[in-house]
Amino acid sequence: MNKKICEQCGKEFEPNKFHPKQKFCCKKCQEKKWNEEHPEETKAYSKTPKRKAYKKVYDKKYNEEHKEEIKEYNKKYNEEHKEEKQAYDKKRYEDNPEKEKKFSNKYYSEHKDNLEFKEKKNVKSKKYYKEHPEERKEYSKKYYKEHPEQGKIYDHRRRTRKKGNGGSYTLKEIKKLRKESKGICKGYNKESHFVGEDKLTIDHIIPVIKGGTNNIENIQLLCKSCNSSKGTN
Repeated sequence: MNKKICEQCGKEFEPNKFHPKQKFCCKKCQEKKWNEEHPEETKAYSKTPKRKAYKKVYDKKYNEEHKEEIKEYNKKYNEEHKEEKQAYDKKRYEDNPEKEKKFSNKYYSEHKDNLEFKEKKNVKSKKYYKEHPEERKEYSKKYYKEHPEQGKIYDHRRRTRKKGNGGSYTLKEIKKLRKESKGICKGYNKESHFVGEDKLTIDHIIPVIKGGTNNIENIQLLCKSCNSSKGTN
């Protein structure tokens, strides 16, 4: 049987004896040609649930088998198209802020104990702070205004680290403590009294200046009046 030239890739092939009018060397070339000639139908088919499910399984398998190759390719591409990547990431974040924030938080929680990740993050943060001092200052001011309690946590962490006392607590732990208090202030030099959960402020049982740590075990919630009266006692 005479050999033919594939209409898609131009490769020479021998037609199947049962299909002498065969125009393509393989099914892949045939599908590719059809997709090129019928873009609208291809687009519509790619959105069907069946096709989406198949693609998801295929992509997952491919990514697992070529993990290192993909990682190397992405790294090289990002280095060569740095400005394009930054513009794309910025637009993606602006279009889907909640989705991107959720992804970032998930990624951070999964990699926060990784030393290499920590080192890269610290270097990147220091570089950014150095190059954008005014922007960072303005952002911090706005953030602390919108999240006063989180700002207080950062301030406590900074103070105890400076003193070398160690320890840290999270906003989640404070919320739990606030819920357990049921809005009651334990009182300082007076009996416990109800003020409401939102009126309770964060206080170190043993003050930082006297060697108190920043662990949740050394944290209590007092009303503003009791907290001020206690001071560094």
